[in-house]
Amino acid sequence: MKRFIIHSLFFCIILPSILFVVDLGFSPLLLQRQENNSVWYEIYHNNTNCEVAFFGSSRCLLYFDSDIVEKSLGKSCYNYGISNAKIDISCLCLEYLLQHVNQTPKYITLEVGYLTLNNDTIFDHHYQLYPLIFLNPSYFNYIHKYNGFDSKQVWIPLWRYSGYIGTMLKGAIPNNKLHKGFFPADAEWGYSQLGARNNNNSSFQLDSTKIEFLDRFVSLCEKNFIKLNFIYVPEHTDYKLFYNNKDEIVGFFKEYAHNKGIPFKDFSTDTTFNSDTTNFFNIEHVNKHGAEKFTRDYFVPYFKQLYNF
Repeated sequence: MKRFIIHSLFFCIILPSILFVVDLGFSPLLLQRQENNSVWYEIYHNNTNCEVAFFGSSRCLLYFDSDIVEKSLGKSCYNYGISNAKIDISCLCLEYLLQHVNQTPKYITLEVGYLTLNNDTIFDHHYQLYPLIFLNPSYFNYIHKYNGFDSKQVWIPLWRYSGYIGTMLKGAIPNNKLHKGFFPADAEWGYSQLGARNNNNSSFQLDSTKIEFLDRFVSLCEKNFIKLNFIYVPEHTDYKLFYNNKDEIVGFFKEYAHNKGIPFKDFSTDTTFNSDTTNFFNIEHVNKHGAEKFTRDYFVPYFKQLYNF
């Protein structure tokens, strides 16, 4: 009987307590520092204080050169772009930032496009969020519809790492290509001409639940007195090979921004930039040269005019 009680205490109290402590100590070490995942690590360690911030998907990550913005505006800058991020992931990133940052950004540019409100359930490298969700049901609410997440991961210590320890440890290796969140893509046209999702003549559907997260993102900016603007970044003129409802998507953001009083700029209409393959490595993304040109010659002048710098 005594042995049974000891065993029961071990498995019901002591072992869960040990796993709980291990999880709380281990998770911060696993916050990703790979090319697409470093933003969570940097926020956690308070390395992203800035006045000008960028949020969005991989197009944000690749388009806005933080150094050029800083030098041109004389204001600190950080790029919070996350590969494959829809608005719910960007909204989670903003909330996470506001909970950890010492300096709230004064200006946020949200990169909007076909992916922002897309209704799919895939978020690449979903395990990058595992260190954040333990005992954080509010974070889980942002991402629970994506493949790779379930409620047990919030409440059971280390459960979410099953099968991913090796990947997570590998991800803890620093990636020096990122600088202030910006990733310069050293690639030429044709590297992946149709991008990662070769859907040809397909349409991207707007998800009503994603629109609610867009409302949440806007509300967070308003509550924290952050000046927000939307930008649709350039894409190669062959985008019609990739998706066919661009006018619908642009039209939604234009109307939404107008109704909310948010500045919106569509740079994808510039045929000079968008027809030049030296600026791109596929129809979705610019390369390093294109990012420098877009940031210096298009974004900075627009931003200066918008905010009277």
